[in-house]
Amino acid sequence: MAPPSPEPPETIPGRRATLRLVMHDGRDRELLAEALGEAYEIEIANGERPLAGEYDAAVLDLGGLERVEDRLAEAKAADGAFLPFVLLLEERDVGSLAPGRRAAVDDVIAMPASREGLRARVENLVARRRTSLELRRQNERLETFASVVSHDLRNPLSVAEGRLELAMDGGGEEDLEAAQRALARMRELIEDLLTLAREGTDPDSFRWVALGELAEECWAGVDSAGATLAVEADGELRGHPSRIRQLLENLFRNAIEHGGADVTVTVGELEDGFFVEDDGEGIPAGKHEAVFETGYSTGRGGTGLGLAIVAEIARRHGWTIAATDAPGGGARFEVLGVERRG
Repeated sequence: MAPPSPEPPETIPGRRATLRLVMHDGRDRELLAEALGEAYEIEIANGERPLAGEYDAAVLDLGGLERVEDRLAEAKAADGAFLPFVLLLEERDVGSLAPGRRAAVDDVIAMPASREGLRARVENLVARRRTSLELRRQNERLETFASVVSHDLRNPLSVAEGRLELAMDGGGEEDLEAAQRALARMRELIEDLLTLAREGTDPDSFRWVALGELAEECWAGVDSAGATLAVEADGELRGHPSRIRQLLENLFRNAIEHGGADVTVTVGELEDGFFVEDDGEGIPAGKHEAVFETGYSTGRGGTGLGLAIVAEIARRHGWTIAATDAPGGGARFEVLGVERRG
């Protein structure tokens, strides 16, 4: 009985690793594609930019190396992770390979080589790439987590500081209670963001939430200055309560920061979702999709994180969010695909 075929290696979950063949010898290229085609997606390098695009390893013969050797370092640097290059060389030529060329690639395989040996050598390099990509993804998640934490903690921290200052200047128990609620919200945010970073949004944690009541609770925890909240929602939606609260808080904060101190923010229901809109200046023309990009901000001193956080929370719930124009000319954000009742 023939041994079972190895599982196709993956570098990104759900996608087989891709090998880019940069080879001058057409016959060797065909033989290699046949030998590795069961385990990898095979791409043949064509055109003037044989190293451009996305792939997980490149296999070269001597003619291919001569074609791209002045661009190998640039391709590796642009990828941002470990991107392996493998050189196939006739066994008689291995000893005479120039040191500079040997240093430019990650492995040199003497040919002819067995199919099993060839696969094992390539898979070892692809495994290193998988590890490198995962490390890069972890670093990106860590950077995003740090940015989200610093962004979303600013508001309850500001509320707590302001209320404590009022209490110290002779305020009453109400100020201390408000400061205590803000500190409790900070603790909740930290715990929830840690869970989000480690585990994502678990559907098992979804609950029915009264949208109107939650909106009013969120508004009480936002530094709203002279802004006004109007709630036109009496139904419920299903989701993670704390994540929905985080989404609303960021939408409210965005409306206040961009709509002015006397802006009116309205929360209402849609057939398969809900909306948050304001009567401020609205979103600049042509920027309705860009507002969700990390780092994008039209406000002076803005972090460009608030709406990116909103979009990520919606995505993790399986919802969609779109920015549009409110009937009165302000900004309107519609969250769709939401399970609702009432």
